[in-house]
Amino acid sequence: MSDDQALNDMSRSVESLTPEESLSEYNSTMKNPKYTEPGGENYWVQKKRVERMGKLWEKGHPEEVKLAQEREKATDKNLFDTLSKEKITKESLEADEDRYIEREDQDAMEKAQENLKLFFGSEEKAAAAVKSAKSIFKRFATPADRAFVDKTQLGNDPEFIQKLAEIDQILKRGGQRRR
Repeated sequence: MSDDQALNDMSRSVESLTPEESLSEYNSTMKNPKYTEPGGENYWVQKKRVERMGKLWEKGHPEEVKLAQEREKATDKNLFDTLSKEKITKESLEADEDRYIEREDQDAMEKAQENLKLFFGSEEKAAAAVKSAKSIFKRFATPADRAFVDKTQLGNDPEFIQKLAEIDQILKRGGQRRR
């Protein structure tokens, strides 16, 4: 069957079908390997058929569709009732989310500081390395670099900080590496 013929087969609107006709078309399509196996139809015909299959199923199963809609309403109502009963508002949820994010950020910061201290051997050496790294990064990083480092949290990586600190020291010595 050509793509044009397949589209013509789908020309009768699902709304004009009886539930029995919808189920019959749905079941025959599901049994036909041309429509259920990959590569059976071109993309656009397949897309139209998939959309039609959903409508056919809904038309052939009106009781199940109604039951699903009622369940969804009941779930929404139960959730709304529970939130109201517990006096949970949109604002309180947003405040809780903000506190959670702050706590995550604080935990990440503490972990990064601990890793730096272990990597550099002391808090003082770690602080000096961070200061050098910030200096060189501030001086040479582009906005894209800053976005990348923020996104990947590379700024918390002790080895990255060490490399930036080394670059800062090299530049302070006039471009001469230590031998």
